[in-house]
Amino acid sequence: MYGKTATDMALNSKLMTIPREAIQNTDDAGLEGETPELVFRFETLEGDALEKFLTAIDWEELRKHMEAVAETDDSIGIEEALQQVRDGGLNVLVVEDKHAEGLDGAEDSKKTNYSSLVKDFGITTKEGDQAGSEGVGSSIFYGFSGFKTVLFNTVPANLAGGETPPRLVGRVDLPDHELRGKPYSGDGWLGVDSTEYDRPVSAWGEAAEAVGEDLNLSRPDEPGTSIAIVGFREPTRSTRSPDEVVNRLYEATAQHYWPALVDGSIEVSVQGPSDPEPRPVEPKTVPKIAPYIEAYERGASADDSLDEEGTVVTSEIPFQVPPLKGGTTPPESQLRLVVRRPDEDDPNAFRNKVALFRGARHVVKYRKYGHVARTAGQDFVGLLLVGGANQDLGEELSDENQAAERFFRDAEPEEHDNWTDGTSKLENRYEGDGLDLIRDLLRNRVQDELHDVLATAKTDDEDRLRNAGKEFPFFPNSRSGSGGPGGGGGGGGSSPFEEVSSESHFDGRSHHYDGKLVTADASPGKWTATVEIEEVDGANRKLDSVDVADVDAPLATRDEVVDGVAELEFPAGTRTADFDVDSVEVGDGGDLLGGGQTRLKIGYDFDEDDEEDDS
Repeated sequence: MYGKTATDMALNSKLMTIPREAIQNTDDAGLEGETPELVFRFETLEGDALEKFLTAIDWEELRKHMEAVAETDDSIGIEEALQQVRDGGLNVLVVEDKHAEGLDGAEDSKKTNYSSLVKDFGITTKEGDQAGSEGVGSSIFYGFSGFKTVLFNTVPANLAGGETPPRLVGRVDLPDHELRGKPYSGDGWLGVDSTEYDRPVSAWGEAAEAVGEDLNLSRPDEPGTSIAIVGFREPTRSTRSPDEVVNRLYEATAQHYWPALVDGSIEVSVQGPSDPEPRPVEPKTVPKIAPYIEAYERGASADDSLDEEGTVVTSEIPFQVPPLKGGTTPPESQLRLVVRRPDEDDPNAFRNKVALFRGARHVVKYRKYGHVARTAGQDFVGLLLVGGANQDLGEELSDENQAAERFFRDAEPEEHDNWTDGTSKLENRYEGDGLDLIRDLLRNRVQDELHDVLATAKTDDEDRLRNAGKEFPFFPNSRSGSGGPGGGGGGGGSSPFEEVSSESHFDGRSHHYDGKLVTADASPGKWTATVEIEEVDGANRKLDSVDVADVDAPLATRDEVVDGVAELEFPAGTRTADFDVDSVEVGDGGDLLGGGQTRLKIGYDFDEDDEEDDS
């Protein structure tokens, strides 16, 4: 008996993971010579539409299995989804693409689009230079279904068996459970009866068209696939309305896929209950993303220096990809760093970061370099173009760019959201320590190159002043001391820090901090720190805690978020520690918890004489 499903454990449940996975799947499957199109459509089925849907999906039988799971363990939220149906509604998010390959392959096929998206788990048809090649991307759809049920209606571009499209099938991924005293596997199929297989199989042609219409999942004639996430909900957040969900999908698409959208390699739209027609995602309409697009579009005609607002400078960073095990050393690659000086009207949010992407043209991460901006006295936005991103779209990859493309692709985990965590592919395919090469590149070499580029800027010190207010870090009462930057008081003992400083802003959704700690000891041993965000009132008294969502400390040997708290570890000899933390989304600034006053709470532990100190 499996109490957890494989799809629940494959990828994280942040909403932005849906466009990451869906767009890269469509982009990878685009038909040659055509621009693939994708739309995210949020629907709430009610009345006759709901009744037709429930009848078509054999709800009376399926519901019993849902209730059996909910009765034993409702950690996945099935009871809430059941209650919505009892109340006369059902949320469905449809992810629909056109001008794409669709789901070809027989029911028992291996390594086909059908088998990798619908039938199998952890097996992929993709090549290493494509955006996703882990075989777990489809799991995200089940993770956002309150019923762990996903429907697929597809028109394959290539038909080998003489079938008539469309093709309609569904999968259920419940935990194992008991019903009527009988044990059941939670892995189920929705389809038509078959004498050849011991499970339902895909419906084709007129049968698929009829059922697809009842499921409100009719398929356009163009090749591609429509995916319905049944009982859509956000596992970690249930307060967003359907329109808010769609707006967030719009923003997340722009944030992570603007290079592909700008280059025209894919078109993406969203449609919520308030939208009569799908809205094309136009990345330049998202203010915090527009400066990155400007830098990208001007990279080919860069300036000599950043002496004026809006100027763009590019530079090359040589990078040697290690040889594959048993192979020869590939030619040295040139990675391109593009840096733009912000205009006065550019938003503060998303400054002082470098967008990392390769030939797949999705931003893997916006890596923070706020400490470099503070040192140089100049804000910026930056891009690091790797592999295929460092040449014209559609051009055949050079040997050196191909080596870099595959290397950094192998460095991405299943979520495709960083290059610095380490992967089994990186460990097993390459000679030496590839992870150390990447970390050195991002923590040291990019930092040094940024320093050189920013040094060409002529800035006014007033441009760097921000009102920190009560947002400086403070230390909790402890043996190690408290009271604020560089001093003791309030808790006993003095601070081991010579300098503590921070800059912060609220972008309408999240709180962002750029912090700096300088130890009083010129050569400290290894030490750790924790960083928390607290909401305070006008008298600087704590009202609530705000979870940290992301942390980055370039010199740390470990920087991660555990239960809403940033945890940092620094090696011996690290005296100056820069760090950036972002909070979870907390609202639109209309209430105190959203845009209210916050401060950092910092705990620390110095390794003195191999004895641990509590902070």
